[in-house]
Amino acid sequence: MEQHKGVAKFENELKAIESEDIRAFAHNAIVASPPSFWKDKELVAYTKKVFKVVKELLDHDKVKSPIKDVILTGVLLSDVALNELSDRFKHLHPLAAAKILEPVSKDLHKALWEGITRIIEAHEGENTPSKLLEPKPGTPEHLVSLAHRLVKNEAIDVKIEE
Repeated sequence: MEQHKGVAKFENELKAIESEDIRAFAHNAIVASPPSFWKDKELVAYTKKVFKVVKELLDHDKVKSPIKDVILTGVLLSDVALNELSDRFKHLHPLAAAKILEPVSKDLHKALWEGITRIIEAHEGENTPSKLLEPKPGTPEHLVSLAHRLVKNEAIDVKIEE
């Protein structure tokens, strides 16, 4: 059977998720995600870069699973809804992601799902759609938002395998 094209694009990232339950969820989430996510080469590259930065930081600090896997999965799925919204509503994509992914979250422990959605909802940092979702310094959400900011910075070049 042929591998799903979205899953194939994120094969290395999925392999980095140690917990079988969380990896299975991430796999199913990519399958359930709109093709506009995984067919967008720039968005795929951007996602891979943020994933790499966050993984490097977590590895350096020796963060273990399942916390590490929740954070990485949140990073991987942060922008699944980005291309599904018109330009006028793109800023709401962190909130729309949960609606897209919720149907595949049923087999995931509720606390893990909530952790992943917190990462997704807060990944835009101070640009998140709601002040209530802004990540607090020192939290995993803040780490992820900083990684997004670093990858967006033109002075920093994150290399990925393509």
